Formats: sequence, C-alpha cells, structure tokens
Amino acid sequence: MQDPQKADEAFGEAVRRWPDYRDIPRETLVSLGFHHFQQGAFDDVIGVFSYYVNLYPQDPFRKEMSYLIARSLTEMRQYESALRAFSAVIEKYPDTKEAVESAVIMANIGVKTPGLKLPALMAGAEHYRDPVATYDRVLERDLPSLELTERILFQKAYALYQRKQYRDAFRAGFTQLRRFPNGGCRDAGLQILKASTELLVHEDYAGGDYLRVADTFLSAYEGAWVKSLDFETGHRIADSLRRVGLYREARRVVDHLLMTERDGRNRNALLMIAADVSYRERHDDEAERLLTELSRQAAMLDPEDRRALQRLRGDLYLRKGQYPKAAASYAEIAGEGAGDEAALHRSYGVALRFSDACPSALQQFELAVRRSAKDKAADGRVLQDALVGSGDCYLLNRKYAEAVAAYKQAVESARGGSQDPWTLYHLGKGYVEMKNLTEANRVFSELKVRTGDDFWNKTIDYTLSEAAWTEKYRKYLPTK
Repeated sequence: MQDPQKADEAFGEAVRRWPDYRDIPRETLVSLGFHHFQQGAFDDVIGVFSYYVNLYPQDPFRKEMSYLIARSLTEMRQYESALRAFSAVIEKYPDTKEAVESAVIMANIGVKTPGLKLPALMAGAEHYRDPVATYDRVLERDLPSLELTERILFQKAYALYQRKQYRDAFRAGFTQLRRFPNGGCRDAGLQILKASTELLVHEDYAGGDYLRVADTFLSAYEGAWVKSLDFETGHRIADSLRRVGLYREARRVVDHLLMTERDGRNRNALLMIAADVSYRERHDDEAERLLTELSRQAAMLDPEDRRALQRLRGDLYLRKGQYPKAAASYAEIAGEGAGDEAALHRSYGVALRFSDACPSALQQFELAVRRSAKDKAADGRVLQDALVGSGDCYLLNRKYAEAVAAYKQAVESARGGSQDPWTLYHLGKGYVEMKNLTEANRVFSELKVRTGDDFWNKTIDYTLSEAAWTEKYRKYLPTK
C-alpha cells in the first residue's frame, strides 16, 4: 500500500482479527513485517520475521527477512546481537546482495562501536575488526548500485577519520567526491574532507612541512571542495604558501581572510604576511605602506610579529641602500633569538659594513658563521655572505692575511655551487697585497677561466699592473 495511514489501518485490522501470528495468512504476515520495518517499528519486525522464518524455513523471502532482522537490531543499537544476525546471513547466503550489505554494516558497527567481544570463529568477524579492509574488498566487487558504492566510499573515509588516519581519510574523501560530486553522501563527505583538511594543515604546519600544507590547500580549497576557512587554518595556509614561494596564492588567502576577520590581533598577523609577500615580490612601496600601518599598532602585535616587523623593516632599508636605518632596525632584535639567527646576523653585518662600522660588522659576521656551523640545514649562501663580508672588512682595514683566510673559506663553502666572481677577485687581490703573486696568479687564472669575460681580464691585468707599479715606486710614495 502506498498510503501509510491506510496501511496502518489495514494491518491493524489484521492483527485485531488474528492476534496470534499463527492465524495470520502467510502473505499478510510477510507484508506486515515489511510494513513494520518501513514504519520503524523494529521490535515488531523482529517478532514477525523471527516467527516467520522458523515457521517457513524454505520460504524464498527468508534471506531478506533474516537481513532485516539484523538491520532492526542495528537500528535498536543492540550491536552484539546484530553482529551475530549479520554473521548468520553471511554464512547461510554467501555471495548475495544481503551478504555484501551485511559485511558493510558489520564494518560500520566496527567503526562506530569498536571493542565488542565476538566469538573467535564467528563468520564475518573480520569485517567488524578491520572495517577499512572490508570496504576495500567490497569496492573491488561488481556492486549492484552506484548508491551503495558511494555509501561505502564515504564509510571508508569516515572510518579512516575515526582512526585518526587523517591523510588517508583526506584521500578517501576526495575519491568519493570526485566520483560522486552530487551524490547523496556529498554533504557528509564534505564534512569529513573539511575536518581532515584542517587537522592535516595543523599537523603539517606544526611539523614545519610547509610544502605539504600548500599541497593540501591547493587540492582542497583551490579545487573548491572546501570553501569555508577559519582564521587559524587560513593563517597557517597563508604562511606556508609564503614560505614555499607561492606568493600570489598566499596573498589571495590573506585578502580572503581580511574581508571577514574583525579581531585586531588576527588582522595584524595577516597584514604581516601580506607585507612580507609584497617585499619578496619586490613591491617595496606596498610593503612599506603595510609596515607603516603595522607600526602604528605595534602595541597590539605579539612578540613574534613585532620581531618580524623590525626584521622586515631592516630588510627593506637594506635593499634600498639605507644602511644606517637598516642597522638600527636589526639592532633592536639581534639578541632576541630569531628563528633564522644566521641570516639576521649576516644582514646586520652587511648594514654595519656599509655604514662604515667594520669592527661591529665583523662581530655580526662571526656570529653568522658560528650559527651556520651549528645549523647543518642552514642556507649555504648565508655562510658565504658572512665570510665574504668578513673578508671585505679585513681588506678595507689592510688586514690582508685575515682577509685571505675569510675569502678562502667563502670559496671553499661555495664549491659545487655558484661562485661569486668578486670573491675570487678579492681573494686574488689579498694575495697581491701580501706579495704572494704565485697564489694571486693562480686565483686570477681560475677567475678568467670561470668567467671567460673580457671585463675580468682587464680588471685583473690592471690590478697586477698597479701592484707592479706600486712595488717599483714604493720608496717614492708616502707611507700609509
């Protein structure tokens, strides 16, 4: 019957007429059981169908009835009894639709209520104990409907999420949504995907795996699967994108968050990322504008953002050649334990060196060298720059042996990588000043071979000629 009310009336009349199931006609009893299931009267389902399958053991509907008994027990949350009932379906009716669905529901119960004690030899117990493996095995079969396939894909993602296997849950969620973008489990699948995404971003960001955070973002958010973005997750994503050099994407995330973020501290944290991205993209005017805005609210910045503000201001002054201002900015944070201390000391040293403060610059370069030596993962360019800076300061102060030692270290640290021709030139010049022309000629020859540039040929020839002239007429020259 299509009308539930009329069906209730008809079956109610049948029960009043035949209060004992034994007196109800066989076909009416079958229909009554199915009606109870549709109406959610699961206790009555169990009563009707249990009686029926015992009375008619060879009935063609026995399989479906046994399955619906197990389903009813599940709906009533009598999970141990339900598992035994599903086990009986699998054992008696293998390779049937009901057996497949029984395996899936046993797996679902395993996800929802793990830890139940089952008989060791119970058929299908493995489905309860290892739900994900069950889902994978079932998905390999030729399933009777796409709806069932989608439901199992979702259950697999949910099971993995419950196991705290968030990366696997993320992948499983994607599989489900790609295959069934408009399916019945779409909304539930999106919830699992969003929750997995947020947890993965938090986990990978905390572990410093910024590339993986960026990959998760590009998959989940750029693919428009996950649309809402809370501040904490968004900030971690924007910072990670910035750190791996995806500046345009980082700025887009920042701008998106700024449209709705009202908390002042959170906005400042986002503006710091925006300023750094502008600096890295060489949009110096925009970076300076943002830094000026942030400076007005410095009291609202947390200690980390205040350090970042001073550091970025110093970097901007350094790029513009405003060395005393850069040195003043770096001085405020040089002793505060920055995360990239070697690079900070290097930059501070450069600012001091070009502010005619070589003694102080040498101290910063020495600190940069020491920090680089401690940190095996440090940028090799920082070490080279610090050594070259030391060599330049020694050369300016006519401490030629010290200059040569620093330049030699810089050259050695760059072996196998890019070599700055000026470093080789200054090394050779240091040897010239020490009157060690054999070593000077060796270094200059290497420089000529490396560059093949007429500029360096002429520069080297002029340097050697000047040294020879100075040596020849030294006694006539004023003492320095």
